[in-house]
Amino acid sequence: MRFAPLATYTNVNGEYRFPSKFDGPISAIQSLILALAGAVACICGYHLAAFAAPGTSGSPREMPAGLTIPPSPPANFDPLTAPDTELLAYGFPPRPDSRIHPQAYAHWSKMVSAGNNRIVPTFERTNTYHGPAQNLASGGKTPAPAETPAAAGLGAAAIVPPNTTVMNSFNWSGFADYEPAGPFLGNNSFVTGQWIVPFAQKSSITCQHATDVQSSAQWGGFDGFYPGYINSALALQAGSEADVSCDGATKSYYLWFGWGPATKIANFPISPGDVIDVTVWYTARATHGAAYLVDSTTHQATGVRFNPSQGIVYYGTSAEWVVEAPIIECPPLFSRRVPNIPIVLQCYPLLMNYTATAWNFAAAYSPATGLYYEPGYAPSGTAYDILMQKSYTDATPISYCNLYPAYALWCYPSGI
Repeated sequence: MRFAPLATYTNVNGEYRFPSKFDGPISAIQSLILALAGAVACICGYHLAAFAAPGTSGSPREMPAGLTIPPSPPANFDPLTAPDTELLAYGFPPRPDSRIHPQAYAHWSKMVSAGNNRIVPTFERTNTYHGPAQNLASGGKTPAPAETPAAAGLGAAAIVPPNTTVMNSFNWSGFADYEPAGPFLGNNSFVTGQWIVPFAQKSSITCQHATDVQSSAQWGGFDGFYPGYINSALALQAGSEADVSCDGATKSYYLWFGWGPATKIANFPISPGDVIDVTVWYTARATHGAAYLVDSTTHQATGVRFNPSQGIVYYGTSAEWVVEAPIIECPPLFSRRVPNIPIVLQCYPLLMNYTATAWNFAAAYSPATGLYYEPGYAPSGTAYDILMQKSYTDATPISYCNLYPAYALWCYPSGI
């Protein structure tokens, strides 16, 4: 059971901030109200995750702006030989240059060929927020777990990439490449990856309420990571989620996309162990976000185009590959709007025990620079290795990803 939806807010410049950086001056009275709200939240087992100066608001139950479904290709359509204009018209992802990055092109070829059954998607708006990276702080990475490379089927030891900065986050584990100049602002900038849907299993993390859900989400996206702030902007992203109720009785698996609150693809069933391929890209045209999602196990695929939620600004400064504990809204009892001061309380993310999940073909492309980015490798900017910590105050890692050759990640929960 998901909690009831809350309102979302923008700052005085119309920029979406969730969870917010504090935008603009805060009066002494506002500070007092925030402090009291934070105290109540802590006592009741919640954290204050968003505050912004007064602005417009929108309902998170609305479908994303500009949401469109590309037409299905004709029966004789061959994406491997089709011109780029037809690929994009039918919702296929941009074609990588086989000369510059043959591995990315090989993944693209398999991906566009695997989805023989094109699903015309139906949608369900959720009150789940995937990203941004929260509570970012410098961290340290412990050695790889006891699993050997042979057990992982990789035949090589985990890589410790040079010039990679390790950081802790409250809700993320994985890798991000960050460049403040915005290399992913160019038309058809894309990020891609492949992973295996994990089994939903209850972890030892304590549930605060009977209706709580433990979750794990895998996704690729842009703009969710910004090391200069505790919390980052909202990401353009798509991925999968696995949930388990805190009594262990109910489990669910689904694909989603978002640029704000996540939108579930309601008629695209997936199962644990399925191989999921996702490409997300940014376009300069009016509908700026696009995603192509494939279940290579069942040979089903779908494509969507969408705009960001109201007020979200796209900076194109980061690409990321993430295993996340999604944030779910709190019960309505703890949703209060102080006059002229919108306050949103968010439940702590509860990570399920996902055992392990494998990634392959993780890469991103910047048409503006002509460069490819990978986990642990940022040809411009900085590569970040992100560990999920237990809580805001406890930096004990509970999820992390190891990097292996050929753009492969193995991600593990730890101590839960």
